[in-house]
Amino acid sequence: MTPDNAACSRLRAWQEVLLWLPIAGILATAIWFSWNPTPLAQALAATFIACALIHATFAYGAQRALIFEVVPVV
Repeated sequence: MTPDNAACSRLRAWQEVLLWLPIAGILATAIWFSWNPTPLAQALAATFIACALIHATFAYGAQRALIFEVVPVV
């Protein structure tokens, strides 16, 4: 590994940390709100379901994303 690759690798590591910190915060917030069935908790759950569907569509394609969403409901 050259020094240039090492610097690039360290930069990517920090970018990953900066990406995963908000994701962890959002998930922790969702778990915290899920204990009380309030309208805010239900709106937050709907938002997470929509985000999961969008993520699955981009990552796996529309047909597989739909299967991922429908199978647990049935």
